[in-house]
Amino acid sequence: MKTTWLKSIAVFAVVGFGAAACGDSAVEPEAQPSVEPLVEAAVVDQDSGASLYGLDLFYAQDSHGFGVADRYAELVERELGIDVVVHDNAIGNLSAAEILARIRGEEGRSDWSDLIQAAEIIVIYGNPLGSGYTSDIVTCVSGSTSEREPPVRYSEADWQPYQDVLEQIYEEIWAIREGDPVVLLAPTALNPAISAWRAAGIEAECTVALEAWNASIARAAETGGATVVPVYEAFNGPAHDEDPREEGWIGPDGLHLSDAGKAAVAETLAAAGFEPVTPPPG
Repeated sequence: MKTTWLKSIAVFAVVGFGAAACGDSAVEPEAQPSVEPLVEAAVVDQDSGASLYGLDLFYAQDSHGFGVADRYAELVERELGIDVVVHDNAIGNLSAAEILARIRGEEGRSDWSDLIQAAEIIVIYGNPLGSGYTSDIVTCVSGSTSEREPPVRYSEADWQPYQDVLEQIYEEIWAIREGDPVVLLAPTALNPAISAWRAAGIEAECTVALEAWNASIARAAETGGATVVPVYEAFNGPAHDEDPREEGWIGPDGLHLSDAGKAAVAETLAAAGFEPVTPPPG
């Protein structure tokens, strides 16, 4: 069965990153971030110290995010000792363009603006569908092992329309929040099908193409004041040539995450820390 990431799972995002995973291979953050702003954001019983309300986690991603939000929330609760209220909006094929429309509350769509305003932690990843990008990365985003011609269009200019949509998402988030600080995370896209690329003879070119995709996510995050979460390196290694199937992180369909893979993504998010950020200058 030939299944594309963009049409059935719409790859993760989510931009480059430092290795992380689960179990013994979990990545440790280089420095422990301050968690005081998040702790102070929760409503706590003054006598017992128990959380009365907790923190709101808004999580939006395509099907590579299925099952990740709850696992990530458990890690946040363990680290901070505060209950987390999860607003899990992992939706199959969720695109950046659709996220933008829902944050704006466009007619006919669920309005996410109130959830964005109330959240203390926001995780945002949308795939490029519908953003007007001109990259031919669809050649790569498939579990097919059939030999085929590699992509030839994946320059910064090819990805600029997608980057523009991501930047608009961050602008909307800051406008809705009126500048209030928030933990704002931008995970990068992983490659679950590297073994298929090798069989199809397109590994080298598709690696460069995925790196260009992730670079556009990173540029948008930098412009928008978000923290990049390097899921790509966590799953595919610093040289982007490691197969996450060998770690047991990809499920039987060869594209979606296994339970261990979902835990690895959650640990990667947690390793990014819990330091709230503020809007970028200008």
